[in-house]
Amino acid sequence: MKSIFASILFSMVLLAAGAEGGFLNGNFSNPGISPEPFADWSTETAFFDRPSDGGGYALFDESGTVGSSQLAQSFALASGAFSISFELNISALGTASGSSVPDSFQATLFSNSGALFPSNPANPLLFPAFYSIDSDGTTESFDSTYVSTLDLGGGFKRVTLSGSLTGQSLTIDFLLNGLPDGITTQVQLDNVELNQFSVVPEPASSVIWLSMIGLVYASRRRKFSRSIPTFYGLILYVRARLKLLLGDWP
Repeated sequence: MKSIFASILFSMVLLAAGAEGGFLNGNFSNPGISPEPFADWSTETAFFDRPSDGGGYALFDESGTVGSSQLAQSFALASGAFSISFELNISALGTASGSSVPDSFQATLFSNSGALFPSNPANPLLFPAFYSIDSDGTTESFDSTYVSTLDLGGGFKRVTLSGSLTGQSLTIDFLLNGLPDGITTQVQLDNVELNQFSVVPEPASSVIWLSMIGLVYASRRRKFSRSIPTFYGLILYVRARLKLLLGDWP
């Protein structure tokens, strides 16, 4: 019986989360329709190569025609969102040329109008990404106040962008800049997530789910004669509380 109760609560959480916007296929587990390697993600193939499926993650490398690979997704930034995070592992082989600009992997966030997010009042054209890591491990970020990293072990790290995130439609863009620096760079990208506060279900949904919880509670009574008044009393109580909180409603 506890498992049924837990399942209902878990379903409520899934319903609340599904009602808001967020990333689709952020763990890259769903394949796309050829030639796209992943569902819900796209590549500007006129300028970049597609990453490949590394087996549960997106693999960026320099093996394509262009030498730079890119992946992007547009999404709705829910009003309750407070951070965006992703995990990556960057590796490099070869000897770097002394005067060459190193390969780099960058994450950029911009609105549908093309405005960078967060905005960079200094000079956004010089550094549009909110996070960048070179093949030698050197990292840069828009502002350390908003961007943080956490070492996960095994070469992986989690990058988190937080701050004043507001509800709007945005696009996140991941790009491996493959340059002729004598280094062959690979990046594993995984678990792109939008983290948000819990969402309160709509009144109608609340009645349905609370009624189901009442049914579970009632079924735990040993005698059916006692279950009926107990469940009916619970429904009346729930209705009275919601009417008090939300005002008059059917």
